[in-house]
Amino acid sequence: MSEYIESGIKVDLTGRAYHRFETLPTYIRLKGQGVKEMDVCWLVPAGTDASTSTSSRDTLICLELKGYQTWTIPADLLANLEQKAKDTLLMFCAAWLGRGQGSELALELPEAYRTYDPSRRLQLVILVDEDNRQAAALMALRQKLRNRLLGLTHLLDFSLTIVNRSSAERAGLPISAATPT
Repeated sequence: MSEYIESGIKVDLTGRAYHRFETLPTYIRLKGQGVKEMDVCWLVPAGTDASTSTSSRDTLICLELKGYQTWTIPADLLANLEQKAKDTLLMFCAAWLGRGQGSELALELPEAYRTYDPSRRLQLVILVDEDNRQAAALMALRQKLRNRLLGLTHLLDFSLTIVNRSSAERAGLPISAATPT
């Protein structure tokens, strides 16, 4: 299956190399041990439209979906997003280094990004499905999360962005509002 619905958002990964950690046997074994994951990861090949512009390098995108239809964004969201981002990065590092259960995890990743490629861009995207009344809270969340992950951003050379659904659609991410069935 290459279409997923989570938090009221549909992600269509048809024709793309992708994975969901939650379906990988190694992650399933680790899940109850304090390891969290971002919802879905996929590769955008060089020369195709990545999330923001055409790139001369492959881009591995990791997407976390959060849907909030209330006036305020929950206070515990910051800690949750920080852990998901860190753990996702650590799982890739372990897989690419072949350390511990990372060697098993690597075999479960799509072949297109099973091994480390130093020229590949890594982009973490957090999509919070909010309305315009939450714009100020979303901007504050973005800044706080960037501050908490600043050292890792420099160490591992990844980009981090927090967007709402309309911004994600304009940027070309393969998402849309889930239609009720």
